[in-house]
Amino acid sequence: MKKNIPTVNQEEQLREKAARYLVCFIDHCTHREDCLRWLAGQYVDSRLICCEAVNPRNELVKSGQCPLHRPAVRVLCQRGMLHFYDQMTGRQEHAIRAQLIQLFNRKYYYQMRNGKHLIDPEAQQTIERICRQYGYEGPFVYDGEQEEWDW
Repeated sequence: MKKNIPTVNQEEQLREKAARYLVCFIDHCTHREDCLRWLAGQYVDSRLICCEAVNPRNELVKSGQCPLHRPAVRVLCQRGMLHFYDQMTGRQEHAIRAQLIQLFNRKYYYQMRNGKHLIDPEAQQTIERICRQYGYEGPFVYDGEQEEWDW
């Protein structure tokens, strides 16, 4: 089994996320080496007296079938959509934008568009499916990409 060894930047992300993510401290768990919850748990601020964590006394958790296991994998996320509509017709752009705002809500859509919120692979597929429904056949142009934990 490949052990996840975070880079300095990834450690910073894990510290930040550990403060508000359900973590795990079960050292004897068979899934710990590839579990994002366990990995994040290693970065919880040691000054905290309590935090939200997986219950080690739960029967499923004790049996090794943890329903909260999150594989510690990295995915390629896209950042920003400022030039996303450049190759589309005005009619396509208007219809697609309206559909995306309705689906994601206005605030979240504009956070993705402006690069303040990464666009994960699932959201990319949804966006691209909607574009195809409106007849767009060209390439999908995002402002950049970034590898990120699949939270």
